[in-house]
Amino acid sequence: MGLVLQGGLSGDTTSAALTAYVLISLLETGLPLSPSVTANTVFCLKGESEYDMYTLVLTTYALTLLGEREMAEESLKQLLGMATRQQDLLWWEKPGMTSRGSA
Repeated sequence: MGLVLQGGLSGDTTSAALTAYVLISLLETGLPLSPSVTANTVFCLKGESEYDMYTLVLTTYALTLLGEREMAEESLKQLLGMATRQQDLLWWEKPGMTSRGSA
């Protein structure tokens, strides 16, 4: 797969990230997906026990597009738990990276 299609996927990203990425692409075309495709995709996304931040972002968006509200909300809670908060600001950083504003 070429770099253009991979987006931010890298060697250390889970297969759930690729699954979510492909699902998002299919859902955004507006073409109907068979129930078996969506059920298998949700099964794959549920089966992942630990997400890196990038995978969690893709998974949250994919679940939201699918209308899987309960799972999407849980995923969003996990994502918000990974955020850095300072006053009224909220952002995400790669692990091991320090924010510019902190010393």
